Amino acid sequence: GLSIMPDIPSLAAQNAEYLIKAISAYRNGQRQHAMMQAAVKTLNDTQIRDISSYYASLKPFATKKAKTKSNDDDPMVIAENLSTTCAGCHGENGNSTIPGTPSINRQPPVYFMSALQSYADEHRSHGMMKTIAAQLSPSDMEKLGFFYAQQSPLASTLPAKGDAAAAQELAGGCNGCHGEGGNSTQEKVPSLAGQDAVYLLSALQAYANGKRANDDMQNAVKELQPQDLTNLAAFYAVQTPTAQPVKQLDPPL
Repeated sequence: GLSIMPDIPSLAAQNAEYLIKAISAYRNGQRQHAMMQAAVKTLNDTQIRDISSYYASLKPFATKKAKTKSNDDDPMVIAENLSTTCAGCHGENGNSTIPGTPSINRQPPVYFMSALQSYADEHRSHGMMKTIAAQLSPSDMEKLGFFYAQQSPLASTLPAKGDAAAAQELAGGCNGCHGEGGNSTQEKVPSLAGQDAVYLLSALQAYANGKRANDDMQNAVKELQPQDLTNLAAFYAVQTPTAQPVKQLDPPL
């Protein structure tokens, strides 16, 4: 409950009654915030009280500081420190364990940077990601892109609803851009191998209904049926991801 983002409040040591009222207001729609409403919509009154009591019991200051390295000139050290903001959702080293939240490692750095900028510019709609990306400089985005591209990828262990085998032939049409088995070799195209199926399906659906704007992707999915999209997501989720062949960023001279 100790926020590291200037626009997001800390919850540790907050008054429990206030937290109950605030969380209930998000759940009931009296407070408008898409990320918060999604986070608490399934909580019952007892769970809200328990969560509020938990945060109220915590100390308002960290008893142990997060591990950070202190070489201000090393871009990879800077990126590693920045990555602590991402770890809560996207997992340690960018390997997500939350359904619907993508893993962010082994992506081409140029694509990674462009995706962050899309959130900052609101070309992609996501309240939390907009808040985080808007506070990053282009240099920060570049450092994070190279940092996460070098992290060890893990295949997704999250369940996938579709039929992976049924999508094998369909996936052949994606190889030209996303690479064999979903391991991209193009700097502006994301890798899909080992990605969470829930996230992949939501992205495919967003292209299909026009919520994500990309002519190539919209053309690729426009003739596909909903079950095709589900199967494709399942197919790529079970593929083995490989690391990106990227260089280390060197400290400035």
